[in-house]
Amino acid sequence: MLLFAASLKVYFGQDAYVEIHDNLDSSHAWLATLHQHDLFFSGGEEEVPMLSGMERDYFMSELQLGNLIYHLFSPFDAHVLNFIIKLCIGFLSFLLLAREIFGKTARYQVVVPLVSAAYALLPGYENLFIAQASLPLIVFLYIRYLRSPAPWVLLTILVYPVLSEFPRYGIFLCGLLGAVFIYFLFFDRLMAQRTLLALVVLAIGYIVTDYRVFRLMLLSDEVTIRADFAIAPGDFWKLVKDGFLYNQYHAQSKHLYVILPVAAVGFIALLDFQAFSRGFFQGVKESAKGFELRIYLALAFVICVFSLVHALYNGTEYKHFLQTIIPPLSGFNFSRFIWLNPLAWHLIFVVSLVAIGRRFTSIVSWILALSHLLVVPATPSYGNDLANTVSCRYLSECSSKLTYRQFYSQQLFEEIKERVSYRGELVVAFGFHPAVLTYNGFFTADGYHNAYAREYKKEFRELIRPTLDASARYANYFDNWGGRAYLFSPEAGYQPTISVPSDVVRLPVDPEQLREMGIRYIISFYRFGQDSKEVLKQVGVFSTNESPYTVFVYEVQRASK
Repeated sequence: MLLFAASLKVYFGQDAYVEIHDNLDSSHAWLATLHQHDLFFSGGEEEVPMLSGMERDYFMSELQLGNLIYHLFSPFDAHVLNFIIKLCIGFLSFLLLAREIFGKTARYQVVVPLVSAAYALLPGYENLFIAQASLPLIVFLYIRYLRSPAPWVLLTILVYPVLSEFPRYGIFLCGLLGAVFIYFLFFDRLMAQRTLLALVVLAIGYIVTDYRVFRLMLLSDEVTIRADFAIAPGDFWKLVKDGFLYNQYHAQSKHLYVILPVAAVGFIALLDFQAFSRGFFQGVKESAKGFELRIYLALAFVICVFSLVHALYNGTEYKHFLQTIIPPLSGFNFSRFIWLNPLAWHLIFVVSLVAIGRRFTSIVSWILALSHLLVVPATPSYGNDLANTVSCRYLSECSSKLTYRQFYSQQLFEEIKERVSYRGELVVAFGFHPAVLTYNGFFTADGYHNAYAREYKKEFRELIRPTLDASARYANYFDNWGGRAYLFSPEAGYQPTISVPSDVVRLPVDPEQLREMGIRYIISFYRFGQDSKEVLKQVGVFSTNESPYTVFVYEVQRASK
């Protein structure tokens, strides 16, 4: 199955439907920009050509494998390689962990390879594919170190962060190790010492590989837009339910259809019914002696706690309280503890399958494991590029979706750069994601980033003030978050589609601020009306056979005296 998935990824090439949200519109384009401008190993204050020039330290570390491959390969080749590496690491690391916990008995050997493959195929946030896939590896290394504290294990823990990332995984792993350390302080001093050493070594590894993050945290006094985040809490109970049933779309567990019902049956199968005949409490006591049930209950507890933390953080004022009492942690989203749940769900799945196989037959366990392995890649969802591509190409018509090749339309934008003799002047996008321009070598004044300077946000707000004054929706969206510094308009969206917009729209910016910021071109999917004639001069209308876009290029005119 893994080989088939990798083959499909290569076969579809740039005609695949690759996830746009939080991927092609952001992280993938950032990495492509670092590659094109040879900025991976540059100094922290080196300028990255988006949002009028952001410091290099605000982008990904070059010391992490998922990012480094973008330095070594072209962006799309790196995208494919990232997927293949994720499959390999996810499969092997889960296999190692399952064998470390459960041993190599025949009952486990029947299902563990299938569950390992399913875990490796889980969709999610592409820039963290390898970090998600490698979670079983760090758990395996920690357990192995507790059992046998060999130097090679500690050394591997030290270099593990090359596969991970501190802000979105490392801080939670270190927090968990800290909690385990406190637990062992009361019950097992030797295990506490080993846990503390593993924690220190892991933290050192993260400090080295994510040195840019720590440099910003400790040395930079620049206030970013994160200080303005004021997102209203969601529905607490809905978040509890959705977190438990679906996890979070950036780190999907795909446990609803197969794992959850199997886990329910598996729990019953793990109980000692003979002991229950001597009384309920005796049954609980005797059943709890079983290693597998204790593992099951521990994992279920972790899942419930992380789901609750996710709901508390996003559905109450808890996060504002945390940010007030511990300001340095305000940049971290602690609801992301739930990103660790996919691993816990799949370990529960293994335990449940073996319990069911013991009660019935191993064939039943094998069929259930295979069912989950088929469900994971076959269900279209966020980040599941293969399922989405197969669905759009062979099963349904996706008239509103774009392939990777269409989304970036490199040939079209190369033609635009050639026709206008582009030499690195500031540009902005209208009617589509600025990442398309960034990817194609333009220096953009707009963009998508969740940690750019608050001062620049104020400057950009002046640019789009006419739209924000006219639209409470966009004003709330930008003022209380601001991650997307886009030219918003009530008359036009920014999600590009196959259909070509024919509307004529009003210029949604302040002309004086447009000139003040030094913006030379507006590259638009919409034609501007008569109100823009004193501000903009149409340079040309561009289209190619390979692109679904029709692009209007406008040059900003100097103010008349």
